[in-house]
Amino acid sequence: MSFPLPSNVHLQARSRAPPCDRIAHSARAASDATRLRLTPSLSLFLLLLPSCSAWGPSRLPAGGQRSPLPSIQPRHPLPPMVLDSGRAPSNSPAPAAATKPPVYSSLLKMARLNTVPMAAGLVFIGAYGARGGVQAAGFSLHHGIQLGLCTLLTVVVTTGSMLINDYHDFMRGVDTIQTKPHRPLPRGDIQPHVVKRALKWLYATHLTLICLVDSAALRLWILGSTMLTYLYSQHLKPRTGVKNFVCALIIAMAVGLGGMAVAGFSQGLAAVWPSMTIIGCGIFHREIMMDINDLPGDAMTGVPTVPVLLGRNGAWLVSLVPLVLAAGVAATAALTRRRAMTAAAPIVAMIALSLKCRVDGFKGIGVAIESAPLWLACSLFSLTS
Repeated sequence: MSFPLPSNVHLQARSRAPPCDRIAHSARAASDATRLRLTPSLSLFLLLLPSCSAWGPSRLPAGGQRSPLPSIQPRHPLPPMVLDSGRAPSNSPAPAAATKPPVYSSLLKMARLNTVPMAAGLVFIGAYGARGGVQAAGFSLHHGIQLGLCTLLTVVVTTGSMLINDYHDFMRGVDTIQTKPHRPLPRGDIQPHVVKRALKWLYATHLTLICLVDSAALRLWILGSTMLTYLYSQHLKPRTGVKNFVCALIIAMAVGLGGMAVAGFSQGLAAVWPSMTIIGCGIFHREIMMDINDLPGDAMTGVPTVPVLLGRNGAWLVSLVPLVLAAGVAATAALTRRRAMTAAAPIVAMIALSLKCRVDGFKGIGVAIESAPLWLACSLFSLTS
């Protein structure tokens, strides 16, 4: 039979509890403090309170030496923001956010202004090659104005074709940050709708300038070149081999445009057709070599180029065919023109570079690609001088 004890007996029993029980009781209090998200100073006080009260100088165990304190781990650790609240604020500046380049800078990068001198030079080469048709009447101011308009229109078509090409390649998923990490559209430097708006203004300027060309044949020639650039990027580029031929045709038409601007339609084309053939064949060869160089990226994105279908060796053999044709045209022109035989020498040099590239396992393909415009320029100069 049990009898209820007075309340003072419970108090005495609690005060006589061993130190370890007091430590456990304090640990539970500290854990409850962390659950209540108390301030760090009060939590630290609750954790240190048992060691100060239980093992004071008057309560040393027998032998006069302190016993090791039991490790106390709170059931819920303090959150990081509470633990760090006592630290001094950091004075280190925040990292600067990456800024996008200006819109005009991205558009100029997409336009590839390094191709502008070549485009203008092709028109002037055609005009120089057809100079025989205007020797009797003389080169007038009217011829100069028309030649300047044709050159400006060629530059507009060239830069516009670069913008259209990058726009459609990005929208089709061909240009990504993995395949073309340096182009503005995959990098996010410019939005597609901005490029589209710039193209509208560019072609509005193009149509305005066409109205200033007095010859209907010249206007149709320029419009045909413009439509080919649009069809090339929108519809013809995914077609194997067709895109290489169309690209070469567009560049060759620039030479014919220069000849027509100073000598008329029939006389201009008759004077510059060998130059058009040589430049077209040379560009066709260069385009296939560029596809060979881009074979890994095109195969990954599923672009059906000639190297993807035929392999590097098969595409290289295809690229030699237009070079042989260009050398034959240069040799044929040598029968009727002085110094025209020297026009075949740069073409032979291109063939030799291509052969060396094949023997070396296409390691020097970059040299063959970059030097092709120089060899073609030498051939055209020899043919028209």
